[in-house]
Amino acid sequence: MKKVILLIMSALLIVAVAVPAMADVSWSGRILASMVTAFAPKEGKATNRYYYAYTDLIAEVDEYNKLVFEFTADANPGIRASWGVYSAYIETDLGAYFGLPVGLTGTFGNYWACTRKYEATWHATERAPIRQCNQINGVKATLDFGMGNVAVLTSIGDNFGVAGHTDPVQAIILNLPELGPVDVEAFMYGTGQEEFKPVIAADVKVAFAPVDVAAGFGFDLAQGAHLPGDWAYGVGAAADLGMFRAGAAVNGNSNDALNFVALEAGAELMEGLRADVGVGLGLASGMDTFQGAEISVALEPGASCWRVGYIITQNAYSYCSVTSLADGGLFVQGDLSF
Repeated sequence: MKKVILLIMSALLIVAVAVPAMADVSWSGRILASMVTAFAPKEGKATNRYYYAYTDLIAEVDEYNKLVFEFTADANPGIRASWGVYSAYIETDLGAYFGLPVGLTGTFGNYWACTRKYEATWHATERAPIRQCNQINGVKATLDFGMGNVAVLTSIGDNFGVAGHTDPVQAIILNLPELGPVDVEAFMYGTGQEEFKPVIAADVKVAFAPVDVAAGFGFDLAQGAHLPGDWAYGVGAAADLGMFRAGAAVNGNSNDALNFVALEAGAELMEGLRADVGVGLGLASGMDTFQGAEISVALEPGASCWRVGYIITQNAYSYCSVTSLADGGLFVQGDLSF
């Protein structure tokens, strides 16, 4: 926890120094702390804790260029602890500089190369097997043609960051987010030192109030190096009816056509107070059918969320809680975005 506080203080110091030097500086972030306790664990730890802090600093250097710094600190006792600069890169508006009829942005530095988070349910079971994400040192060109954009990116040399060493990354990512209620992404994303065998995938999110639907499907030309199998899919749907919310999702792959099913429901008890229930079912070979269940109550005063709940599991399942134990237990969690 001391490291988290140190990171926050460091970020505040950088902002204090940078504001007088830059004409336009903005920052935002998130602080999250969670703890779960098993009263009678059958084996292993009786408690588990997780702390996370993130902040970004965006400095507009001039009308064409901006600097982006991202800082993180996280600690999961007994597993990992990391802190420091998460990303640092330059973005240049080449379209404006050259007076192009379309948008063109160049990115250079250390940044996260991720496909988008298409999800309809809070479980996010539908996008878990499809999404690709790596921290890279490299360049990216993004062409914005109004109704969507396409990004082409590549690593320069080896990659090394807070996620550790990763192979070089090359990707083409197409986003079409302005097709009415439909949001589409298609991508070719690969890693490797010698032979380029990427994931080729597409996913979509459709929002017809009060229902959201998300689905994705991908082929792994590296035969399971990037996806859970040679192919993988996910489908989810959720309905928001005001006071009540319900959703369901399923995913699978070439090894297990039905891998995991997630069910969830929530209710607004009063303004700023809600209750949520999640259930996970394993359908793959060798998995327990009942993965777990979680019930919790959340108080949401302003931008913060304070949650207390209980997890029933023998498989370290969790839903709203970011921590769990093999035998579940009582959890308390605080979350603030700013």
